[in-house]
Amino acid sequence: MIRATGQSPDAYKMPSKPIEQGFKFHCLADHGYIWDFHPTSHQACPDPVVSTDGLTATGEVVYHLVWKVPSTMYFILYLDNFYTTVPLLGRLCHDLHMGACGTAHPSSAGFPPELKIPKQDIGKYEYHALNVLTVKDSLFGLLVGAHLWFDNVPVTILSTEHDFESQQERLRRRPGKKSTNAKKAWEAFGDLQEKQMMIPLCIDDYNHNMGGVDIADQLRSYYDTQLTSFRTWWPMLFWAFDTMVRNA
Repeated sequence: MIRATGQSPDAYKMPSKPIEQGFKFHCLADHGYIWDFHPTSHQACPDPVVSTDGLTATGEVVYHLVWKVPSTMYFILYLDNFYTTVPLLGRLCHDLHMGACGTAHPSSAGFPPELKIPKQDIGKYEYHALNVLTVKDSLFGLLVGAHLWFDNVPVTILSTEHDFESQQERLRRRPGKKSTNAKKAWEAFGDLQEKQMMIPLCIDDYNHNMGGVDIADQLRSYYDTQLTSFRTWWPMLFWAFDTMVRNA
């Protein structure tokens, strides 16, 4: 989000976000370095890109950005649940030979209905319980792993890079008593505030590799040059200039 206070039909208003009002850009980033970005509009949605069979409008934006990544190196793409779908992961794997992993909404395209858990049934599952299914992409028949993991809340994640059995030991902190799965979590922790536990490797990799755009925003905020302005184009000019300077 690029902060902008002027009146513009293209600006978004998101009161729950750190930047409540401004212009929204889809960014492809790696550890704070922004490779490329694509603008979107509250009035007209994302700027048109090449139409791709089986993908949503946001999926087409991801495909458009990733297409520009150098093909001489192998990358794994990490996504949040706003973008992640089974058709997108299958298309990235088939066309670009790129692995992907991302949290997914249970109602997203291709997500297996067997892993959709009603809210009233969340407390019936053990803390850190893991359910995994393999689904096929409808276009190419490629296998995508769908994971349902019970942490403080149920976590649903899709991946073409992780198997079902790989796990990583991590130090976990006991959640608060008001968390969604507090009863089962406290049974697992007992009297301990922290405990070494095994978590799925896909979850661990996602936690350590997701957030490249957030890091870029954090680095830019240290030396922010943006001034309050009611010109709709002025904030975008400052943001583009800052991005080029930080990436230099």
